[in-house]
Amino acid sequence: ARLPARPACARGSRGFTFLGRWVVVFGFAPGDLVSPVRALQQLGPVTKHCNTGDTSGGGPANYLFVQFATCLDRDRAVASGNPTLLNDSVLVSVSALTPDLATRLRFLDALENQGLRASAGGP
Repeated sequence: ARLPARPACARGSRGFTFLGRWVVVFGFAPGDLVSPVRALQQLGPVTKHCNTGDTSGGGPANYLFVQFATCLDRDRAVASGNPTLLNDSVLVSVSALTPDLATRLRFLDALENQGLRASAGGP
């Protein structure tokens, strides 16, 4: 039996299905949150996005959480190649949000800090 290469649209480690549609985008300038989201919208509808705010290092992080409308859209973004030249001025990498990354990057804290909630709805 082979393990899937990336997380399926299934229940995450905390019982939510949100992990399947979320990605982590990184590699852009910390102050530029608009360009990566706009560019990713070309790959599929973005339903939510949030940044981490200030990190313990004293400044904004250079990564962003983005939720696509479907797992197919998420797969398209992850498969677009890493690093991905999103437009003439934005070069980023996109990774599916795994439970391990979600924990290490304090994903749920970032959502709560911005007044967002993880959806328990379907993929």
